[in-house]
Amino acid sequence: MKALDTPILLALLEGRREAIDLADSLAGEEVCTTEANLFELECVARDAGGAQRTRRLAALDRLRHKMTVLPIDDRAVHAASALVGGRKDPVPPLVALTLGVLASCGVSEVFTTEGGHLESAGGAVKVTHVRRKTTKSRK
Repeated sequence: MKALDTPILLALLEGRREAIDLADSLAGEEVCTTEANLFELECVARDAGGAQRTRRLAALDRLRHKMTVLPIDDRAVHAASALVGGRKDPVPPLVALTLGVLASCGVSEVFTTEGGHLESAGGAVKVTHVRRKTTKSRK
């Protein structure tokens, strides 16, 4: 099973080429995300006002129904705490929780953007960075 991290999901919702290409390349795979990732996206959606907020929340709801959403449960909490317990360098709690969910559900790989923080906790899940595609301007 392959997972998409919040920045990739946001790129999908924005229709960015790198995310669409990634989604196309994962055709036939079980693709998932976590409740923690959807929490982050909902916070972003609710920052908008009026009609834009309504559109963003509707798009998020459609996205939720197109992929497997992994729960935050006791297995995930135990896996997350094992990742951060006894470390000298701090791991952001939401990063640890996301990785705990992924590890406890048997996810083999998670896709995020360059500069993502998932690798900071280490763990059993391979972290793959997707580069943002730039478009050349025409003159």
